[in-house]
Amino acid sequence: MKTKAFTLIELLVVVAIIGILAAVGVVAYNGYTSAAKISATKANHKQVVQMVSAELLKCAQEGKITLNRFTGSPQVFSTVTVNCFTIHHQSLRDHFGRHFEAQQFKNPYYPNNNAVQNKGGCNGGSYLIGCTELAAPNNSTLTVESYFKDEDNNQQSIGPDTITY
Repeated sequence: MKTKAFTLIELLVVVAIIGILAAVGVVAYNGYTSAAKISATKANHKQVVQMVSAELLKCAQEGKITLNRFTGSPQVFSTVTVNCFTIHHQSLRDHFGRHFEAQQFKNPYYPNNNAVQNKGGCNGGSYLIGCTELAAPNNSTLTVESYFKDEDNNQQSIGPDTITY
């Protein structure tokens, strides 16, 4: 009686082919995730600039804006109305920062961190990557700047975009 089975050579060829496919797949996957993180950082930046610009325009027209935020523990969602004519520019920046925290903008490189921070809140170093910083250099402007790593693993930035109100 003859039994059919694979030879050792056939099994080695199959294992080699699977290894080659896995190696190509891992390299392609890393490239896709890197590109996705860059795109997510750029999208976060664009959304922050558009939202802040729109709210500051509303500020100029109506004198107040309503922003979302978390309050209490556990985090409870609420809103706050900000009077644009009497608030200090750094407090306005802080309100925007808390709004984006409530919207759960996450850093694509470090998902446990919020993507939008006040100037200096990204802690520099490696945690700067994927972060969008809000700054209030004076009473009439806010700036937005974001950081990511390019394909060559070099730190790059988007902005700073200056929003005047």
